[in-house]
Amino acid sequence: MAETRMDDPEALMDRLEGLLGRNSLLLWRLKQGLRTGSETLVTTAMESLRLYPTTVRSEVEDEVLRWLLASPGRAAEGGLAGAD
Repeated sequence: MAETRMDDPEALMDRLEGLLGRNSLLLWRLKQGLRTGSETLVTTAMESLRLYPTTVRSEVEDEVLRWLLASPGRAAEGGLAGAD
């Protein structure tokens, strides 16, 4: 099965909405952080993951990391996707 690249932050948000539900405060914080480019909101959202059950926390972390590592924009910026 071919791996789907999730370059668009909206694609990530769609996947996270499926994991967290439409009315999730964590989802809202992540959306706002990514849309506004606010590192503070994204950091706060990711830190709040510790309050979630281990399964949910792991699924969200995996999804975000998968998105970051698959994003060609990150590679161009010298981000994690470009690291060896």
